[in-house]
Amino acid sequence: MKNSNIKKSYILFLMMVVMIFSTSIKTNSYTIPTTYEDPIFEMRGCWVSTVYSIDFKISNNVESYKRQYVSVLDTLESFNMNTIFFQIRPTNDAFYKSSYNPWSNYLFGSQGTTVDLKFDPLTWMIEVTHERNMYFQGWLNAYRVTAGSINNTGKNINTLSADAVTSLVENQLSKLDNKNFAKKYPDYVLVGGQEGEEKIILNPGEPAVIKHIIDTVKEIVTNYDIDGVHFDDYFYLPNGGRDSGSFVSSYNDTNTYNEYKQDGETLGAFRRRKVNEMIQGCSEAVHKVAEAKGRIIEFGSKPAAVWKNEGVFSYSFSSYNDIYADTKLWVESGWVDYVAPQAYYNINNTEAPYTEIVDWWVNVVKNHNATSSKKVKLYIAHGIYKYDTTEIASDSNSATYFWDPYEMVNQLKYNQKYSTITGNAVFAYNDLLQTYPDTLVEGIKLFKDLWCKKTLAFEGTSTTTLVTDFNLININNQKKCSIKYNENAKAYIIYKDNKFLNIIYNHESLIFDYDSQSDYYLYVVDNNNNVSKTKVTLNKTDVKSNQAPIISSITNIKVFTKVGASGTITVEFMDPENQNLDISAYYLLDNKKISISSSSMVISKNKVVISYNIRTADIGYIVVVVSDGEFEVDIKTNLFTTNSWSNYIFEYISSEQEKLISDIFIK
Repeated sequence: MKNSNIKKSYILFLMMVVMIFSTSIKTNSYTIPTTYEDPIFEMRGCWVSTVYSIDFKISNNVESYKRQYVSVLDTLESFNMNTIFFQIRPTNDAFYKSSYNPWSNYLFGSQGTTVDLKFDPLTWMIEVTHERNMYFQGWLNAYRVTAGSINNTGKNINTLSADAVTSLVENQLSKLDNKNFAKKYPDYVLVGGQEGEEKIILNPGEPAVIKHIIDTVKEIVTNYDIDGVHFDDYFYLPNGGRDSGSFVSSYNDTNTYNEYKQDGETLGAFRRRKVNEMIQGCSEAVHKVAEAKGRIIEFGSKPAAVWKNEGVFSYSFSSYNDIYADTKLWVESGWVDYVAPQAYYNINNTEAPYTEIVDWWVNVVKNHNATSSKKVKLYIAHGIYKYDTTEIASDSNSATYFWDPYEMVNQLKYNQKYSTITGNAVFAYNDLLQTYPDTLVEGIKLFKDLWCKKTLAFEGTSTTTLVTDFNLININNQKKCSIKYNENAKAYIIYKDNKFLNIIYNHESLIFDYDSQSDYYLYVVDNNNNVSKTKVTLNKTDVKSNQAPIISSITNIKVFTKVGASGTITVEFMDPENQNLDISAYYLLDNKKISISSSSMVISKNKVVISYNIRTADIGYIVVVVSDGEFEVDIKTNLFTTNSWSNYIFEYISSEQEKLISDIFIK
């Protein structure tokens, strides 16, 4: 009896504990779908950081820059992504030709300088991105001037004298290019941030700063065929002070606040209003240029996951309270075309569970779209870097990291509960390439396997009348499905036995495997992502023959040149069946072959640019070989010589005489 009473008392005690804690501990209730449906329309992208050279390294020359960027595109394509978010303004500078901002030091190593005045990185990046039918979104940081801490004293910056702080600031500004807005107008900067992370930013409350940023954005969308621009989550500096958040006393925004505040407006409200003015001004500038150009240019935001400290997110880092960005208002006002909250938390996190972050943003965007003609897209930003548990700085933030390799898979499955979510993108690029730790490697592989089929970034608003032929072709005695190239098409949606098989883009090989037991049909997609009304069915009875690739042109080399001469040649080619082609090249000097490395080649749609460096004194050619796996064709440059006698002779004759002798020499 006694034991029975003790047992009953213990059970009652446990029940009381459960009741007490159930009122104070938040539980995260969610359901992850068991299956993943391959979407046809979905933005898939990746953020590529240039600040600190995190994802994109400083280049020594234009060709190494190009090779690095092409490698990035290759990686994104291998994950079936269709959008790149590339950081073109990391620290009040530019990866493009600008009248307002200097060349970035993360470009070629020194702010304000470039290795080739004729080379505009942004123009070229957009071109090669579009050649792959991918979208280029420009990623901008609005106010940041310095990336690292300016305080090298080892002391709390707030304990330093005003003169000492001024010395630190002037030292940093002196390192900037003269075109840098912060260097030109040092009175318009603020200094602050958490201890050990004290940085310089432009003062968001100053009208001149707001105008500078709007002018910067307008310049980009005016001068470049960019698909969109967006800001990340860096606005005012977070410093743990919330609405009272102080900057260094000698570099704060007190005077700006007193000059421009409205009646009864708190400092926090003033800061949010000024950021709002900048966002609204940029939005209006982008959409005005887009209308004038007659093309879609998006303006977006990639805010912190949590908007405001309230409800279940009372203790989370938030845009509204910590950096004075009212990101919810930007959606509700229709200032942004898309919002991509940084849901960099795992599903079981107790502070800000991934599922509740997603649910909250879905409701905000869904409610706005239900009542407004200005629709806003919702993308989710995934923090795949959280798989890298070796980066954990302390136990205090370990709960946000991804300990389960299936975390990304489960997040993507969860997102499919909501039609409001039309895209997913990951941060950061370099994590796609890591080989350690095992959780990261396995997690990346699992989500890559999930994205096994291509998608279109968005669905068009109408239909198209485009059609194309769809036949069988005999390649190496094997039957393959072949789509006839249509220059006005962007992609083809392939179905097998009435099920979505994949999407093939026009720049890719239009050949894919054929199963004789199955039926195939396709829809054509135009450049605005409009899908054809009419489906085209495979003709199984008409089997075509494979045709050899065609090389249309090659640029020549100066006939009489010197040892060590370098440059580029361009070869243009095409394949009648639009297959993937293998490209190789070699020097043929005195009948000896010397291979040219693939790293010296930049291959794009129907073209290859090859960098050469002739290191021996000889006579010969450069030969380029194009193969589709069955047929191989080649082309060679003109005959050239680097023999010393030729260089000596041609130092003493006119250019007309040189051309005459060159023509004879070639013949």
